[in-house]
Amino acid sequence: KATVSVLYCNNIRNRMLSKENIAEVAGKVFTEEEFTILVQDLKTVIKLDYECPEKPTALTYGTFWKAEGSKDINAIESYITKISNSDAFKKVTDGAQYEGAEWWWQEQDPSDEPKEFHTDCDLHLLPDESNCKVHPAVSSVFYCSQEGGPTCVYSQEMVAGDLVPAKPEKAVLSFPEPSKLLLFHGTLWHGVLAPLTPIKALRLTLLVNWWPKRPNGPCDPPPSFATLNRLGTEGGALSFTRPVHRVATNEDAFLHTLPASLLTQIHNGVVELHFE
Repeated sequence: KATVSVLYCNNIRNRMLSKENIAEVAGKVFTEEEFTILVQDLKTVIKLDYECPEKPTALTYGTFWKAEGSKDINAIESYITKISNSDAFKKVTDGAQYEGAEWWWQEQDPSDEPKEFHTDCDLHLLPDESNCKVHPAVSSVFYCSQEGGPTCVYSQEMVAGDLVPAKPEKAVLSFPEPSKLLLFHGTLWHGVLAPLTPIKALRLTLLVNWWPKRPNGPCDPPPSFATLNRLGTEGGALSFTRPVHRVATNEDAFLHTLPASLLTQIHNGVVELHFE
């Protein structure tokens, strides 16, 4: 039988946050006008249906790259610049330096299943044909609608193919709210839970990961992505907070499912669950 060797190539440890706090959240990142411009630009890009050129060594693809300090070509890149340059982001990431950010989007139609649980990564082939797996330093979710179930981030990392610890001690649930931003460690196990009620419209999120070194998968955005829209700073200073609502539960989180009876109690905002 042929075997595939997977090497976990990044030995960096996230300086962002602490073990006691696995996520940060910022609400109402933009004014209504800025938010509308950003979502319009994102939908414009989606309609282009652009496919990145194939890379022989890339096993993950379909995302785009925004180099740190490069000129913004649309409101999406302007959004990344605004977050990256904010004092609040620099504070929660302990002033870490990044070569740039990878970005893409997720659409969930009413008939679609929620996004499965996973860890964000870049997977590429090495010269000896083994696979190199690298995780970003920081992952994020920006909500463009209020539809769908909450993002769930568990206090588990994928280490050499196994989740560590085997059973999480805690989880953060972030329910969709327009113009809300969720940040968390780039190595953490996360996904989207089923909504309490069927969604009636598109669930749209803009996803950005920050990397200390450019990964292999993302491609440069094409000239057709340039809308020249920019986002100002009139939305006020960006501010991140930790989840303030904490709920203790003895529900078994091993299978990464949570019952509707529990979600009904915490159906809004951002909540940190502690498994006892």
